[in-house]
Amino acid sequence: TVAVGAASGGPGLPVALLLSAVAVLVASSPPGSRARRHAGWIALALGTAALWVALGRGRIDAVEPYVLPPAGVLLAVAALLQRGLPGGRGHDATQVPGRTSGAAPVLLGALLLAALPTAVASWTGTPVRALVLGGAAGAVLLLAAAALRGTDCASPTRPLVLATVVASGLAVPLVGFGRAVSALVAHDPATFARTDLWTLSATAVLILAVGLLPPRAQDHPRRVPAVGMPANGPVANAYDAWMPGNASDGARTVTDTLLHTVPRVAGLGALIGAGSAGAAGILVAHADRMAGVGLRAALLVSVLAGIHIVCSPSGLATTGARPDEAGERAGSPPPRDRVLALAALVVGGLVAAILVVSGAADPVETVTVPVAVALLVVGARRLIHDATAGSMRHLAPGLLALLVPPLLADLGPSPAWRIVGLGILALATLLTGARLRLRAPFLIGAGVLLVHAVAQLWPWIREASTTVPWWAWAGIGGVVLIAVAARYERRIRDVKEVAARVSALR
Repeated sequence: TVAVGAASGGPGLPVALLLSAVAVLVASSPPGSRARRHAGWIALALGTAALWVALGRGRIDAVEPYVLPPAGVLLAVAALLQRGLPGGRGHDATQVPGRTSGAAPVLLGALLLAALPTAVASWTGTPVRALVLGGAAGAVLLLAAAALRGTDCASPTRPLVLATVVASGLAVPLVGFGRAVSALVAHDPATFARTDLWTLSATAVLILAVGLLPPRAQDHPRRVPAVGMPANGPVANAYDAWMPGNASDGARTVTDTLLHTVPRVAGLGALIGAGSAGAAGILVAHADRMAGVGLRAALLVSVLAGIHIVCSPSGLATTGARPDEAGERAGSPPPRDRVLALAALVVGGLVAAILVVSGAADPVETVTVPVAVALLVVGARRLIHDATAGSMRHLAPGLLALLVPPLLADLGPSPAWRIVGLGILALATLLTGARLRLRAPFLIGAGVLLVHAVAQLWPWIREASTTVPWWAWAGIGGVVLIAVAARYERRIRDVKEVAARVSALR
C-alpha cells in the first residue's frame, strides 16, 4: 500500500500510510500478545508519519499540530498502562504496590515530544508561545516537585511524578535560557525584557523546584508486610515477589539515583545559564549604551548571591541524632547543598568581576555589595550556630569583599559619597568588632580605616612635606624616638598586651 501511494505521486501517500498502520494493527497477533503491542507502536509511528506528511503538504509551519496529536496518543497509552487494560494484568488480583506498569517511560516520551519542539520554536517570534509554555512548565514543575516530596517510595504513581518533573525541568531552561540566547544571537536589542527577565525567571523556578524536591539525604525505609497479609497462597507469593527491596529494587535504585543527581545538575545548569546569559545581555546592553545597565547588573548578582545564602548550610549538626528524631527529620526542609552554594558564589563572583572590568558595573559597589552581604549572612549564621567557629574564617571574606573594592577605588579620584560612606562603614566595622569581641571586624575595620585616612590626608601630607624644612621633620622624628626609647620596656608590655587582647578575640 505504501509503495502504491508513493508511486501515485503524492496525494495518496498520507492515506496509504494510515491504511498501512491500520492493516498492521489488525493483521497482527491475537489480542494480549507481545507482538500485537509491538505492532501497535509501529502503527503509531506510521500514523504520525502520515500526519506529518499531510501537514507538510498543507504548508503548516506551526509546530504544535505536528507534536501534540502523537503526544496525546502517548498520554492515552500511558493512562491505559497505569490503569491496566481490561482483561489484562492490570486487573490481576495479585498486583501489589511496588510493581511498575511501564507507564512512566511512555509518559516521559509524551511530555518530551510535546514540550521540547515547542520550546525550541518559542525561541523566536512573539513571546506568547514562550509565555504559555514556560508558565505551564514552571507551574507543573513546582507542583510535581511538591507532589514527589509527599509521595511514598512504593507508590505506583511515584515514577509518573518523577517523569513529569524531568520533562518539565528540561522545558523550563530551554524556554528561559533559549529565548535569551536566541535574542542575543539575532542581535536584537538586549533589553531587560528580552534577556534578563527570561533567565532570572527560569533560574528562580528551577531553584525553587530543587528546594521542593525530596531531601538528598533522606533514606526511605523499606516496607514490611502489613499485619493480616496471608502467610501463604498466591497473593502472599505475589506480595513477596514484588515487595520493595526484591524485584523492584532496580526501579527504586534508578529513582533514587535520579533524585540524588537531577536536583544538583538542574541547579548547576540554572546557575551557569543565568550567569552566562545574563552577563552577556548586560555586556551587549552596555556596549549599546542602554540605560539601567547598573541596576540590571546589581539584580543579576543579587539573585546569585541570594541563591548562595539559601543553599549554604547553616552549621547545625545533624549527626548523632537520636533514633526517635528520624521522623522529625524526614519532614524537615531539605538539607542545603554545599556544591550549589559554592557554585552560586563562584558564578556570582565571576559575573561581578567581568562586569567591573568591562565597566558595565559603575559604581563597583553595585555588584560587590551583594556578594559581600551574602558572605556575611552565611558567615554570621555559622557563628551563631557554631560556638567554636572563628570570625576570621567566616566573616573576613565578606568584610574584604565589602570594604576593599571601594577602598581601591578611593585611592584615585572618588565621589564624596564614597569617601564619607567608606569612612563611616570602616569605623562601624571596627566598633562592632570591639563590641562583639570579633577579631575579623576589628582588624579589617582598623586596617581599612587607617588606609582610608592616609589616602584622604595624603594631599595635605605631601604639601606639608614640601613646605616644612627637612630638618624639622628630622627633629620631630628624633623626639618621638627618644620618647619611645625612654619607656621601651613599658611600650613592649603594652604591645604584648594589645596582641594578647586581639588574639583573645573570637
